[in-house]
Amino acid sequence: MEGWLSSEIGDARRALILLDEAYRITAECSGLPDLVMVLVARALAEYVVGDLDALRATAEEVMAAARRSGSPARLMWALWAPAVLAAAKGDHRNALDLFREARAIAVDFDNVSWGSALAVSVVDSAMDSGDTAAASRLLLHELNAETYPDPSSAGYLIENAAILAIQRGDHSTGIRLLGASRADLTRAGYRETPDEAKRRRQWIEAARAHLEVEAANAIWDEGEALTRAEALAAARAVVAEPAEPEGAAVVVENSFIKEGEFWSLAYAGTVARIKDSKGMRDVAKLIAANGESIAAVELAAGGPGRIEMSSVHGLGTEGDVGEMLDAEARAQYRARLVDLDEVIRDAERFNDPHRAGRARDERTFLLAELGAAVGLAGKPRLALDPAERARKAVTWRVRNSIKHIAAAHPALGRHLRHAVRTGSFCVYDPDRPTTWRL
Repeated sequence: MEGWLSSEIGDARRALILLDEAYRITAECSGLPDLVMVLVARALAEYVVGDLDALRATAEEVMAAARRSGSPARLMWALWAPAVLAAAKGDHRNALDLFREARAIAVDFDNVSWGSALAVSVVDSAMDSGDTAAASRLLLHELNAETYPDPSSAGYLIENAAILAIQRGDHSTGIRLLGASRADLTRAGYRETPDEAKRRRQWIEAARAHLEVEAANAIWDEGEALTRAEALAAARAVVAEPAEPEGAAVVVENSFIKEGEFWSLAYAGTVARIKDSKGMRDVAKLIAANGESIAAVELAAGGPGRIEMSSVHGLGTEGDVGEMLDAEARAQYRARLVDLDEVIRDAERFNDPHRAGRARDERTFLLAELGAAVGLAGKPRLALDPAERARKAVTWRVRNSIKHIAAAHPALGRHLRHAVRTGSFCVYDPDRPTTWRL
């Protein structure tokens, strides 16, 4: 903690000494989740001093450690390192994708403070990558927030509104808001990093080039004298203009739409395209059901809707089709149970009830599967029940589709793994209301 705070107050050299010692102790104790946080703190110190080579190595190590931990919360923190590295190198599109993924996890975990800070980073990267439309939408959303959990958020939001004004040719407003932003960040006690100073200087110079020196100085002073409430109101006015014309399309953040042979998926500001499959159609139907359960046999038959079991192709009762779970599958299930026990212990140790709950749910499911597949004297049961066969088929194809989604859109894949439950009845039931365009 002392190393992290030293970075925050600008004493990065001392921070690196402290964090090297913390790294040694944590690595020796095999504390993987703690190691992730130590590495994130070290990445912050390296970022503050501008050592991008060291930051690159730390970013690679912290991402590997976060993935090994299996904790979405640790991944949320770890993503900051490669994201800020990309931004420092000028790869703003990559930085935007990484910051968006981290913010999506923060939103899922209701981490308001870190989500607020990451929203600023998303706006920064969207603005710097030229995606002003996306930047403006999120910027206005954040400016309209009732509170700013991260003390520096308001100052940075005002700064981005200033940049937007300068991009539109309103150099006076840009200078005024840059002065207000600088004053607000100073009051918050925040120390700028070298790349932040470079970015701010670039836009100050761009605006001053269109103004007389004395006029620019006077406008800057006006901005510094604004209260936070006055500066935020001025920033909102910039971002809200020009008003969208009547009939303009409403941008929906989340969508799950079939376009020919592909699905276009938008979530948390990121879009991906996935090839059509039965599993993708199952997921779409579950989302459309808006929290209502759908029987697996209905999904298997292309439902929902009432169906006769005898009419479902391939689900008749003409005889058994072999073991419900073959020997290889049973071995894989048992190995996964061992892994889940370790995940549950780790989650409880680090007070991560969400992760522990999900692991317990999966453990219960696997135990039920093994129990259903083994009869008297440990002999494998044969699959005769059409409903059971439908359940297994739908479960497999839904999980397989979510795996493909996660590969293309990690944040959405994570959301669906948490929100979709399969079984004899399947349901999309996210922790908090999520609006979709279908």
